[in-house]
Amino acid sequence: MLLARIAEQSEQYDDMIELLRPHFEQRKDPGDLTSEERNVLCVAYKNAVGMRRIAWRAAKAASKIGKYNRMGAGYEREMAGYVKRLEEELVNMCKDMLNLITKVLLPKAKKAQAFEGEVFYLKLQGDYFRYVAEVGEGDRLEKATERALNSYNSAMERADETALSHADPTRLALLLNFSVFLHENLSNKEQALEMASQAHENALIELGNLDKSKSQEAATVLEFIRENIKLWKSGGGPAKAGSALPLEGGHKKNMFSQQDSEAQFINQEDDEEEDEEEYGEEESGQHGEY
Repeated sequence: MLLARIAEQSEQYDDMIELLRPHFEQRKDPGDLTSEERNVLCVAYKNAVGMRRIAWRAAKAASKIGKYNRMGAGYEREMAGYVKRLEEELVNMCKDMLNLITKVLLPKAKKAQAFEGEVFYLKLQGDYFRYVAEVGEGDRLEKATERALNSYNSAMERADETALSHADPTRLALLLNFSVFLHENLSNKEQALEMASQAHENALIELGNLDKSKSQEAATVLEFIRENIKLWKSGGGPAKAGSALPLEGGHKKNMFSQQDSEAQFINQEDDEEEDEEEYGEEESGQHGEY
């Protein structure tokens, strides 16, 4: 864990993943991850995947710009190859995370009856299927989109079954990312706005019942939800929120942490640029498919 933290400080997120994978796969504690373990895992994968999402979007956009297209077939082949490489790196990294969730993290959370953990990992699985869908076409796009939707729905059902507070940061992060998925991936803008608005309304009722640490976290996620509601009502896109916030001592925060929202990621993207898939077994249950 110490080496992973050192890699984090130098923003070597691929190295973080290589250092962390054995720790989680061979972890002997039968319970859910600690808060530190969960956070460092999310920081590693979200940043490593996020950098590739940004690069992929920028490369795709550049390949369509006229002045670059006039550079000839050699340039087009080189650019197409680069886009394809980024896509495969991103998809493989998402598969890696999805396998870890379905084979290790989610089963342990269920066995330990860590209900909030179950919701968190189901939500996380939806996120990583969605990242695959973003770069997918044809069969890959269809399958990843369907699995992301199933995952988010299962997370919602599990949150309801276990009576997870409407103000809990994990539930709010789920609703935030699910609403962005509806808005951006499925183009279901009305349902996205309705989900975000209801999440905000319900959370305000229960916010006072949370302890201080969770209350602060929930307030942060609620701010992104409010930004999305405001922009979606005006016909705009997802919230524009800084993805590199200043910390004490002038250091920058990692681009993504455990509960970072899709609002943050989408803004980072905007700053940069105006076959059968095996992802591990999908987790199924009485409450639906994840």
